[in-house]
Amino acid sequence: MSLLKIYLASCSCDDTIKIWDINNHTCTHTFSGHQDWVNCLQIIDKDTLASGSDDNTIKIWDLNNHACTHTLSGHDYSFYCLQLIDKDTLAAGSADNSIKIWDLNDYTCKNTLTGHQDSVYCLEIIDKNSLASGSCDKTIKIWDLINHKCTDTLFGHQDFVICLQLIDKGTLASGSADNTIKIWDLNDHTCINTLSGHQDSVNCLQIINKNSLASGSCDDTIKIWDLNDHTCKNTLSGHQYSVLCIQLIDKNTLASGSCDDTIKIWDLNNHACTHTLYGHQYTVNCLQLIDKNAF
Repeated sequence: MSLLKIYLASCSCDDTIKIWDINNHTCTHTFSGHQDWVNCLQIIDKDTLASGSDDNTIKIWDLNNHACTHTLSGHDYSFYCLQLIDKDTLAAGSADNSIKIWDLNDYTCKNTLTGHQDSVYCLEIIDKNSLASGSCDKTIKIWDLINHKCTDTLFGHQDFVICLQLIDKGTLASGSADNTIKIWDLNDHTCINTLSGHQDSVNCLQIINKNSLASGSCDDTIKIWDLNDHTCKNTLSGHQYSVLCIQLIDKNTLASGSCDDTIKIWDLNNHACTHTLYGHQYTVNCLQLIDKNAF
């Protein structure tokens, strides 16, 4: 592990956000303020974190003062995913089937993207003008962020689309409750491969390097996939319940959060768990790496 200070944010069904010092594996701060499950996190900059919750709000947190500075509200549905579009703009996917675009200068909703027929569960920025969204309607939509229009809909999954990961500028991966990962060509929007191996829903994806993809599943495991031949080359076992989120710490280290209320730290060289972080009282829903200079 690097000697540089590394921090990790986690959110949970215990309604809190915790900040972890990964070098000494301790919780340094707990942020309380949400009134229900915290589902998603997004680093805005080295000093600012956003969180989305089942209390129907997004909160903006100052990482230096450890305080909530703004609450974005006015909606009647949970927020499931957040994605930074640029330093001034945040996208949020909701159980109201829409994506809301928030201005981070005045904290107002400046646009709403509609078209999905069920909850929007995941978002991934493709480039400065394009956003992908995955939904419980089993589809992925590609959005033009200039005109705020859906330009294409990708069909192929047989169940909820739960997670998205951009592999490179021309390739997108998606994980689904149909237990598979699909690889999509973003030039012609076709599925070019399907990765099968998980025994339950695929909840999270993380690119490791240009040749490797990690996936976490309700089968309690993390799989490492070779993107050249699309085979599973390793399976990380250790969690007692579903793996809901994964986050690359550095090229050799992966963190995972689970329904067993823990965060595990994995050595990607020997594929072993090196540490388990305890502190949350319920499911860990999301992880975000924080810039080493944030605190």
